[in-house]
Amino acid sequence: MCLWTWRFDLDEKSNPHLMERIGVNAAFNSGAIELNGKFYLMARGEGADRKSFFALAVSESPVDGFKFLDYPITMPETDEPDTNVYDIRLTAHEDGWIYGLFCTERKDAKQAERSIGRHPRSAASRDRKIW
Repeated sequence: MCLWTWRFDLDEKSNPHLMERIGVNAAFNSGAIELNGKFYLMARGEGADRKSFFALAVSESPVDGFKFLDYPITMPETDEPDTNVYDIRLTAHEDGWIYGLFCTERKDAKQAERSIGRHPRSAASRDRKIW
């Protein structure tokens, strides 16, 4: 996978003006898990708009060679939409599911310009792509 595929669709037909689709500013605060001899990092990615998303990287080694999947993780929304997600921790359960526990920020209804944080959430996946 090319480093630029998240940021740009390089196909001239679908993106003739080479518009940026997702600007990645940083990746940090990852949760890690070992499954079937591979190592996974679920990192918090921060976009150019300063909004966060989760991105999954995989490696054969626990210390290097991690490659991000082609697309960020799609996390389902609740009735109260999140503005940011962060600090995910992963665990595999004997039921075959992988559970992620993380924090979110949501809009402060009293102050439209502010977000409030530390709302615990959880998600589960079997294939590490759909949560």
